[in-house]
Amino acid sequence: MIKLDVLEAVKDFFVGNPYPIFFSFSNIILIPKKEVVNNWNDFRLISLCFFFNKLISKTILSRLVNILLKIIFYNQTGFVKGRGFFDSVLLAQEITHDIIAKVKGGNIIFKLDFTKAYDNMNWNFLYTILFLFGFSQSFILFISNNIENCYFSMIINGRNHNFFKSFQGLRQGDPLSHALFIIIVEYLSMGIEELYKRYLKPFFHTISGLPITHLSFADNFIIFLKGTINNIKVLVNFFLYFKICVFWLLIRKKEILLWLSQLIVVELVL
Repeated sequence: MIKLDVLEAVKDFFVGNPYPIFFSFSNIILIPKKEVVNNWNDFRLISLCFFFNKLISKTILSRLVNILLKIIFYNQTGFVKGRGFFDSVLLAQEITHDIIAKVKGGNIIFKLDFTKAYDNMNWNFLYTILFLFGFSQSFILFISNNIENCYFSMIINGRNHNFFKSFQGLRQGDPLSHALFIIIVEYLSMGIEELYKRYLKPFFHTISGLPITHLSFADNFIIFLKGTINNIKVLVNFFLYFKICVFWLLIRKKEILLWLSQLIVVELVL
């Protein structure tokens, strides 16, 4: 009964028109985590959305998935078709065994976790990165109409209460969000590679001689580094700059954990 209407709505979106609010808004329900609640952290947010925005996202993703194989380097194994997450896990385990290799300055490993990375994504930066990767303005417009036309309504006591619009971030659970996020992470990955070429030498010393720089699985990063003070300063300054450009990079409650060759854990507060 609604087949033709849905097809017309999809066609209308792909000629450059954003879909109306009643197609894109989500209802938010607050589910208490415990019997007595005192603040917002005591609630679990459940988002109820219409199928149409996911239909558009899956349509775009079906075109994008094959392009990711060409633009995302092999260091990234999360959300890329044909790449296994466990391959990076096994490789990381093998390289970690070489952290005790005897070398001047020692080896060091950075383990990074992006906290609320999807929620704090800067839209303008995303569009800039898509343009630098060679995506057309029409494709970027599709992405813009898809992620910016996002409204929410709170359901309290069984009733909707007005609408409010998001101004940053990607939808959790949206099939397109993962692909867009790893494109941003690929920019970070390319920056790390360039950093190694210019400043961070020599590489992490492995017994096999493998010149490894970093591994990435979605929003988790492992960076292998020669443990000199200068290398650490250069890398941390790079992350602080990336944090300003893209989103707040909160790592393990504003800390970076450094595993040194002496197996001592050092906390470096950003």
